[in-house]
Amino acid sequence: MAKTALNATPVVKIRGAAIKDEYVQRLADARFSDELGASASATLRFADPLFELFSGNFAKINDSVEFSIADETGKKVQLFRGVIVGVAIDQGFSEGHQLVINAYDQSNKLSRLESPKAHLNVSPAELIRKIAKRNGLTAKVSIPTVQLDYFMEIDDDQTTLDFLAARLGFEWWVEDKKLVVQPPKLQSAIKLTWRESLTNFSARYSGAARVDSVTVRGWDPDTQKPVSGVAKRSALSGRSIGADVPLYSARAKQSKALGGNAVVTDSPVANAKEAKVMAEALQGDIAANELMVTGDCVGEPGLGVGKSVKIEGLGPQLSGSFFLTRVEHRYSSETTLVTKFEAGRGNSFSLGERLASTQRKVDRSLRQFALGTVTNIKDPEKSGRVRVKVPSLSQADESNWARVVAPGAGADRGLQLPYEVGDEVMVAYLGGDPRFPVVVGGVWSKKHKPPVPDVAPKDKVGQRTLRFGSGSQIAVIDDDKGKAACLRLEHQDKTTFISLGEDGIEMESQSKGKIVIKVGKASLELDG
Repeated sequence: MAKTALNATPVVKIRGAAIKDEYVQRLADARFSDELGASASATLRFADPLFELFSGNFAKINDSVEFSIADETGKKVQLFRGVIVGVAIDQGFSEGHQLVINAYDQSNKLSRLESPKAHLNVSPAELIRKIAKRNGLTAKVSIPTVQLDYFMEIDDDQTTLDFLAARLGFEWWVEDKKLVVQPPKLQSAIKLTWRESLTNFSARYSGAARVDSVTVRGWDPDTQKPVSGVAKRSALSGRSIGADVPLYSARAKQSKALGGNAVVTDSPVANAKEAKVMAEALQGDIAANELMVTGDCVGEPGLGVGKSVKIEGLGPQLSGSFFLTRVEHRYSSETTLVTKFEAGRGNSFSLGERLASTQRKVDRSLRQFALGTVTNIKDPEKSGRVRVKVPSLSQADESNWARVVAPGAGADRGLQLPYEVGDEVMVAYLGGDPRFPVVVGGVWSKKHKPPVPDVAPKDKVGQRTLRFGSGSQIAVIDDDKGKAACLRLEHQDKTTFISLGEDGIEMESQSKGKIVIKVGKASLELDG
């Protein structure tokens, strides 16, 4: 027997106080939408034919708004609490106008707080708790334990959460004022029975994107060895992606014949453990996208993102439990409360596209080169690294230790011209990850000019110079025709030099010092 629609009068609060009954009677429609990794939203429509609500102080931007309704047991359930961000007047399909109120929950702040900040020796769980705190939220965190030597937040908090979620394999959502961060997990489920409380149901399984293994590869510069992590599809069950239903397990077995192997090489990892965690996250994401479930039910205000439903009465393949990824409640004066829900994801994107989409915002300023200044040259590992500040990212925070590109660099060899504190340099980030900066070279400027400002007075380069901080230099000087060159080694006072040219070798010292030439035990000394 079909369950009757929930017949209950809602409680609407604006600025913390319940609105009058006469205004509740004007509530024509209210919709509340929530999904993983996004802010919950609300749209309320009130009949306002004379524009009194719109023109008065009924609802203002930044007013708090709450919506609650009783379930079939009489228990009041809060469907939404947030802040009004928009108001409108809309005629819609009828002759009468309606006041339209748009609101978001507390998590909407996550996309507006953007303050680049560097963190040393921090775990993702610590980062998430800090994000929650500065957005007025508490945090419930259950994710893999990974320690990051360095992490720079360069975008808004929501993008940072998305970035970490993609690499560590968790979902995030907000319950009232609590930020929940964890992998999909089936919990105590609300029971929905087909043709009773469940009025509409669809399910789809696709193994098109299935892979038997995901391998994440990287490079460890400390050990000079490759690192990798592998996640096998066989290690995953339906419960691990939030679907305890025969449909998923049976079709997953059938899709084994479609399997392949995926290798990820463009997302840097610091070590093998991080590579393993990321591979597992990507494999789990692929598995979750194999399933898409949608349904409609009546009288179930308790359904929400992160909660579970248990479906009954749909036969042996479809009956089971699902972790909800999207929920929409709709209240109207005619049908009271109807709820739509989704489980799984059902995206058709490839592995690379899904990974890229989660990092696109984070990477946008790091896929390009950035200009910075050297701030620290005392590398504790004595491997030639430097720290820099990149003003376009943050004027307060230093980078992680940056490796330095040098001509011919290798074991105990290469051209070693160390940077000084204050030097302007060009910085690149491997894979767009701020944990892995590389200094690719220094740059000159109007303030810091090159050693020879005008090297081509006659539209032809006539001198190439290597000058040191002391002022001493090595110069290769071409003749006017560019056919002969002179190699000149100059002291900082310019009057002491050695010149090797086509016409011979010239050696001169105008200082009070002397010139000494030694060969074995013999020596020649010239004292000016």
